Amino acid sequence: MSHVMNFHGHPIPPQREARIKYLDGDFQVLREGEFVRCAVTGDPIRLENLRYWSVDRQEAYKSAAESYLAEKRFSGRFTTSPELSRHCPKPQLGWRSGPEPPI
Repeated sequence: MSHVMNFHGHPIPPQREARIKYLDGDFQVLREGEFVRCAVTGDPIRLENLRYWSVDRQEAYKSAAESYLAEKRFSGRFTTSPELSRHCPKPQLGWRSGPEPPI
């Protein structure tokens, strides 16, 4: 893996995955990093964009849709209904107020 060099010729370290403790309405950074991974898709989520997570499962989600799918999967009521793509309520725990990210 090659490193990109900055203006002064020093290598720029690759982005690091953060380690987070998810709290009710907030989170605590346990290990510094720039992103966490969505528990459903595996996609990186920059910490400044992190809005959805489960306190009970200590998992992050890219959007309300992934949070909804994880809740359905965890509760044993998972379905592949087309209705899932149209209706994704905000999670009750761990939702951080602020601008609604696009789905």
